[in-house]
Amino acid sequence: GSTGDSESDDTEESPEPTSFTDENFRLNEDSLLDANARETFYAKLPVLNPADFIVGINTVEKMLTFTVGGAAYRAGKTVEQVKMELYKDFLAKNSKYLSSMAQDFERKKKAKSLMRAQTSKTGRINMDKVWAYKITEDLFLQNTVVPNGQNHGMLLYLDMSGSMSPNMSGTMEQLVLLASFCQKVRIPFEVYGFITNSSAPQMYCDTVRSRNNLSDPNNLMISDGSFRMLQLVATGVSGGKFKTQMANLLALGQSYNRSYHDLYLDGTAANSFGLGSTPLEEAILIGRYIAEDFKNRNRVEVLSSVFLTDGEGDANFETVGNNDYRRKNLAIVDSKTRRTFLQQYDGYSYRNKSYCKALLDLYRETTGSRMINFYLMGSYDLKYFLARSLLSGVASDAARKAFKKESAALLKNINGFDDQFLIKAGSSLQITEDTLTVDSNDKKELTKAFKAFQDKKSIGRVILSKMVEAVA
Repeated sequence: GSTGDSESDDTEESPEPTSFTDENFRLNEDSLLDANARETFYAKLPVLNPADFIVGINTVEKMLTFTVGGAAYRAGKTVEQVKMELYKDFLAKNSKYLSSMAQDFERKKKAKSLMRAQTSKTGRINMDKVWAYKITEDLFLQNTVVPNGQNHGMLLYLDMSGSMSPNMSGTMEQLVLLASFCQKVRIPFEVYGFITNSSAPQMYCDTVRSRNNLSDPNNLMISDGSFRMLQLVATGVSGGKFKTQMANLLALGQSYNRSYHDLYLDGTAANSFGLGSTPLEEAILIGRYIAEDFKNRNRVEVLSSVFLTDGEGDANFETVGNNDYRRKNLAIVDSKTRRTFLQQYDGYSYRNKSYCKALLDLYRETTGSRMINFYLMGSYDLKYFLARSLLSGVASDAARKAFKKESAALLKNINGFDDQFLIKAGSSLQITEDTLTVDSNDKKELTKAFKAFQDKKSIGRVILSKMVEAVA
């Protein structure tokens, strides 16, 4: 009987082993699919030659030709005299402030160095403590090492779009203040204006296609042929050359000011510096090459890259082949580093925000730079900007209060930037005299007037004061 039972068991097929976990997963895996999942549009970023897009400082200075007008013309002044008067007036208003900010910057750098200081035992016995050998083991001399301050460097990219026109004179003053500060504390510093204008293609490049790499249908191309990066300030120049650069910036700013009549850009220069669209993404793309070269030339260890804008960019890109990127995720594949920078579809049909964030990530990762944005806006723009940035609740309320009180608000790690400063455009950019006049001897009136004077000074020099806070 038992033998028969055994033979019977051997001839029956054993059931296949099963996994209840796997069965349940297979039954429910359809529910894991995202019905709203989107395709990814891949754009390959070829290695570009930045020289194809950059107009160097020497060429820019030759392009900057002015004509004297107004009271200066009636007084018989030359262009150089008017430019130097602008620069001297600027120094008279700001020399004390620059010295104060330089001292503040050095103090903050010193404090950070001391925070990183390390104390260690030297291995040599401290003879003054030998008597205490029974009550302590700490008989060795100690040595405190304070690390040397790291080499800072700064690159600033200026939006030269048409909407910047009413703010350009104040913005140029802010740039000269920032450049003068960097010169004073010996920080390498360069300024590039990103611009499009109709005369650029004929003057500096034959066609768009001569600058783009067409070897791969997925290659990303800069589609606006009038895009240029104008080098407005170069670092490491002589004192006289630096003054010329600063005077040129002030003069250029004033030439956009309709109420100023002493200097005009002449016809050729007016075409070359005519304000156009906002090629922000293109500037980030070429800026990455500028930053790599800048760091190597100046042995910079701590780089800050600043984009001064008054709006989002236009993202004038296309690929050689397929351009059907609407409503898709965006992936930029960098040929140089072989890395992919992905941005999820953000709910809008246009691509500029995704391009901007992906290219900022590329710039940051390949250069190690801190990415900073000074965004000029009116009070009425703030509400819509915060909504577009998906900022609400406590963070949104704090930004509104700071903007109202200080004409500036700081947003952290948003829109692709490490620091995004919202700056009130208009009169807050204008720099006023360092003089305080009060017609009363009353203590309360003096205190009130002094506080208002201090607030006005800090608002007028808002970009430099916020920059020192960010990079010191």
